[in-house]
Amino acid sequence: MILISMTIINLEENGYKVKIKLYEWLLVFSGAFIILYTFIYDYSKIIFNEILKFGLKNLINNIEFWNKIQQFIPTKFNWLFFIIGEIIILINFIGFIKRIKR
Repeated sequence: MILISMTIINLEENGYKVKIKLYEWLLVFSGAFIILYTFIYDYSKIIFNEILKFGLKNLINNIEFWNKIQQFIPTKFNWLFFIIGEIIILINFIGFIKRIKR
């Protein structure tokens, strides 16, 4: 994201008219959402299961739940989804630069 921002600033400083189209925004946000999903999946699963077990109102004050969340260390990571998200953003970024430089 920092690279994309720096590239946009550089393109504008070099006289290119930079306008990001709706589909480009959607692809960036889709890729970012997929990446975010890979990071929050395990915690979300724990929270959802605990809500089913204790109920939302009871969960907030449940010491067992907070201990489980604090001590949780993920043992696996969904690299496939992470890479798919990165690829979506990268392909979109390359297409964006090609479109602007025409």
